[in-house]
Amino acid sequence: MKTLLRLSALTLGLALASTVSYADTVSMTFNSVGGANNGTDYIYPYYFNINGSSTLTSLMCVSYDNEVWQGESWTATVAPITTTSAVAAQKDAYLFSLLGDSTYTTNDIQEAIWELSAANPSSVPTTSIDPTLLSDAATAVSAADEGGSATFDDGQYLLYTANAGSQNPSTDGTPQNYIGVSPVPEPGSIFLLATGLLGFAVFYRRRHLTI
Repeated sequence: MKTLLRLSALTLGLALASTVSYADTVSMTFNSVGGANNGTDYIYPYYFNINGSSTLTSLMCVSYDNEVWQGESWTATVAPITTTSAVAAQKDAYLFSLLGDSTYTTNDIQEAIWELSAANPSSVPTTSIDPTLLSDAATAVSAADEGGSATFDDGQYLLYTANAGSQNPSTDGTPQNYIGVSPVPEPGSIFLLATGLLGFAVFYRRRHLTI
């Protein structure tokens, strides 16, 4: 009985792990934009097909100097943003976490993120950006890196970093990098997978006892 319980616990653990894991490298195709813009450039959301999925994933662009074209595909390295990530990535995550905060508009947040990446920040066509956003981001990241609690860098956001030379068609330079929310496994999917694996464990146990 103890063996069965151990095997069941291990099986359930594997089931949960398999549902929340993600590939270190993904294939992404730029499908479309949400339509919002700041008068010069499209802003969040950008929609992508990830690894050929028919379900679109909405992401925010975090690299102003690069370009993408609708229908273009490339591979990207995906990593969760935590306190061990580059400071710039943590700032992106902090700013991205402000979406939905009535204090700031989506345009404010998008332009602040672009200013972080632009080789010439003054080239970003800001319209109504709150000047405190970037200083707030620096303060929040510094506090989190010193051990403070921060929901923006606990792995709930993913950074998609484009792999140079992987774009198809090759119509320009390196594609843009993006940030998005880490996918949350559906409870139904976890239950079905765990149930199936637990059933297999029981079958294995019974078969072992009859041998």
